[in-house]
Amino acid sequence: MANVLIIEDDPEMSAMYHRAFQLAGQEVELAKDGQEGMSKIREMQPELKLIFLDIMMPKMNGMEVLTELKNNPKTTGIPVVALTNISSGTLRMAQEAVEKKWAIRYLVKSDTDPEEVVKLAGEILREKVN
Repeated sequence: MANVLIIEDDPEMSAMYHRAFQLAGQEVELAKDGQEGMSKIREMQPELKLIFLDIMMPKMNGMEVLTELKNNPKTTGIPVVALTNISSGTLRMAQEAVEKKWAIRYLVKSDTDPEEVVKLAGEILREKVN
């Protein structure tokens, strides 16, 4: 089973991330919105080691997912990287998530290649093992 989950509502972005992880020989699970993401988080426990989380999504946005994750002792320690666009409030929400220590960092999707996401995942997972 994969130990990385990407919660992203844009199907093209999800496909690019999925493909980049496949090319790197790594498994990754995908969720299309916050509700599905929370369901996958429960399914993937305790193997889940890292979450890439879009901030703006339907049904349950990234900040709501973060709140639920950080209020649950079983999931509070899972590192989260917030994914955002440069649009008005979403960048500020991602910055706020990092400031509150709910996310370890954020990435602006338009400025980040999928390969960089894979590389970052590897770095975070290596740190988590050590």
